[in-house]
Amino acid sequence: MKKVIIVILVLMIAGAVLGFYTLRDYKALDRNVFINTTDSIRNLVLSDNELDIVLLKTRYGIEKDDKKLITLSRNLSEEFDNLRYAAAFEEIEQIDELDNAVFAYDELLIEKLDFVEKFNEQNAIYNREIARKKAVSERLIEAIEAREDPVLLKNINQTILNANDFLLSGNEESKKFVMAKIDEIQAYRNQLTQAGTPFIELDDYWFNLKTIIESQENAQANLIAATEEPSSEVLKRIETAYINYHDSTVVKSNQLRDALTIYGIVLLMSLIYLGFMLRKSFQSLEQKVADRTAEIETAYSDLQESQEQLIQSEKLASLGGMVAGVAHEMNTPLAYVSSNVTSVMSNMEVMNSTFNNIHALHSSIKDPNRDNKTITALLKKTIKDYEELETHELYEESKELLEDGSHGLGEISNLVVSLKDFARLDRQTTESVCIKECIDNTLTIATNHIKENNVNVVREYDDTPEIECIPSKLNQLFLNIVTNASQAIGTEGGTLTIRTEEVDNQIVIDFIDTGEGMDEETQHKMFDPFFTSKPIGQGTGLGMSIAYKIIEAHKGSISVDSKLGVGTTMTVKLPIGAEVDEAA
Repeated sequence: MKKVIIVILVLMIAGAVLGFYTLRDYKALDRNVFINTTDSIRNLVLSDNELDIVLLKTRYGIEKDDKKLITLSRNLSEEFDNLRYAAAFEEIEQIDELDNAVFAYDELLIEKLDFVEKFNEQNAIYNREIARKKAVSERLIEAIEAREDPVLLKNINQTILNANDFLLSGNEESKKFVMAKIDEIQAYRNQLTQAGTPFIELDDYWFNLKTIIESQENAQANLIAATEEPSSEVLKRIETAYINYHDSTVVKSNQLRDALTIYGIVLLMSLIYLGFMLRKSFQSLEQKVADRTAEIETAYSDLQESQEQLIQSEKLASLGGMVAGVAHEMNTPLAYVSSNVTSVMSNMEVMNSTFNNIHALHSSIKDPNRDNKTITALLKKTIKDYEELETHELYEESKELLEDGSHGLGEISNLVVSLKDFARLDRQTTESVCIKECIDNTLTIATNHIKENNVNVVREYDDTPEIECIPSKLNQLFLNIVTNASQAIGTEGGTLTIRTEEVDNQIVIDFIDTGEGMDEETQHKMFDPFFTSKPIGQGTGLGMSIAYKIIEAHKGSISVDSKLGVGTTMTVKLPIGAEVDEAA
């Protein structure tokens, strides 16, 4: 069985690993991710191509909006950032081929955008100077005509014609002629400047023509550099690398899916085998469980019986401790009852003589042959005996002696009844009783113990209703508390106040003693079985533990509040109308 469980655990771990890799590859195979990534690559290709086309259109004047190049450059950069940091970020981190292609395109893009920016600057200069070209030329011709310099006018006209030819057709011969004339114009304007007769219109024309040619050449060079960047090839590499990665992931995912299928079959077979083994074990365990349940029930029954025996043993032990006191309490009234009976018997002997004389007198009077002298003598003797009885008041004395004896017998009877109510083991059913009577019975049993410790018992009883309880158990509870209180007070004497009242549908009983008190540790442990603060051999440690169980059986509560050198208050709360657990 252990081997099967180990195999299943190993399979579960393997399944977790396979599941992890499957989920990871499944994420890579997410169709939305694939579509977004390929769309981003294609958008890059389109944006890159569109930028090249707009560059050419701008160069040859087809596209007039200079800001469009800036917008396209920004869009191309943003689309590349979207691919690199969003669409294919994880794949770029994992795949060297894709990472290298992206890195290469990043470098190319920086260079290309730089060329585009420079082209845009030079093209702007070119357009600006072309726009000035006609006006500058016209002002120069007017100025030359005003100077009446036909040679210069002819050279300028030839220069203007060749410049227009070069700008329209790109004729290299025209360019060479124009460049040579530019040098001549510069030399001529320098001479004029040195002679102190600057020719402003010539200066302006020279600067305009030179700037147009230089900006055109620079713009053309940047255009060629930008359009000849192999960005399309690198984008193709990026697309190919990503598709290859996706295809390989599909293959791996299919392999993992096949492995998971095989794993599921193996795990299912293992679980079926385990279920079979468990069923087989369960059948053998049913009998063991039944046997063990029977053993537990027997043990529980024995435990309940032992608990009841323990409670009764503690109760009898408590009674044993009270036997001497009860015997002493019974001996005192018994002694004076015996003395009184002896005195009454002595008085009866004295009165018996008078009764005998009265009987003889009665017999003589009834005798037909009565003798008057004899009757007179008996009458005198009877009167004399009566006078003696009246003088000694034997009748009243005997009556008082009998009354005292009856009182003594009553005290003995009360002790016997209290002892019987406290000790009888057959009263384990619930009864409706008065708590005050239970407490008084307990105090009667503990009378000698209370007297030995000079305890003054103060009863403060309120009118409380009867409650359903087991009287013998409550008697034992109260005896344990009263005994502990008396022992705590000691022989120096003190007061035990017992107070009862009804609070919130509960009868609250306070036992307040002025004894030595307890520390916190003793208060916390006093209800633990076999815990006692008394010297070894003077206590079993079961009294308060049994008291706690009795309170639980009556659905009540018990608490203690004690201070060393001040005294202790034990509070018992018994609910009115609660169902008592007779088995407790």
